[in-house]
Amino acid sequence: LVAPGGSTFDYLYEFSETRKVLEEFFKCPAPNEEKETNGETFPFQ
Repeated sequence: LVAPGGSTFDYLYEFSETRKVLEEFFKCPAPNEEKETNGETFPFQ
């Protein structure tokens, strides 16, 4: 995730942005069902 020369701030920013996108993605289709598997099971890349 961290690009060459990337700082910790950049990493945290990218992670937070990804987090928001994932949350929005899981909230839209099925809030109840997806939210249960929304815990710590994110496939980090």
